[in-house]
Amino acid sequence: MLTFIQDPQAKLDYAVDWRQWLADDEIESFVITATPDMEVAAVPTPMVNTGILVFWLQGGSVDNDYMVTCHINTVGGRTDERTFRVKVKTL
Repeated sequence: MLTFIQDPQAKLDYAVDWRQWLADDEIESFVITATPDMEVAAVPTPMVNTGILVFWLQGGSVDNDYMVTCHINTVGGRTDERTFRVKVKTL
């Protein structure tokens, strides 16, 4: 499983790339969830650009791991879900 390390005071961009999987399809809607204490921070407009979904994460407690899941629905009626881990460490 893909794992990232983030400081508890940071608000960082994350990008999930569906371009190869989508082919000619497009992302129609999405939901991003994180386990408690890790917050999907409000971005001015979560970016869905040519199959790449970009969003911000912040929070968490030092020495804890958090699961973040991105679920999409496409214009063509397909769905997909990607999950990754964020380890919170003081950097």
